[in-house]
Amino acid sequence: MREKLAPLVLTPGEPGGVGAEIAVKAWQGLRTQHEFSFALIGDIEHLRKCCDGAALAANFQPVAELKDVAKHFADALPVLHRPLPAT
Repeated sequence: MREKLAPLVLTPGEPGGVGAEIAVKAWQGLRTQHEFSFALIGDIEHLRKCCDGAALAANFQPVAELKDVAKHFADALPVLHRPLPAT
């Protein structure tokens, strides 16, 4: 069995862009494999709004530390919550 890799941390990029949708689609495709995980860093409420608007189903799980990413990855997309200063 291969060793688990440390999780990646991704930024969805420009708040008005498609980064959140791309990250959710990647999570949907990768969440069932066990060697790899990632988290988004961003505003969790903004991410939810982006995905609702794009009709993408995703559960977002706030995490405080990278060590918690892998245990949530199969069921929810981990997010290191950093609120946007403005909408």
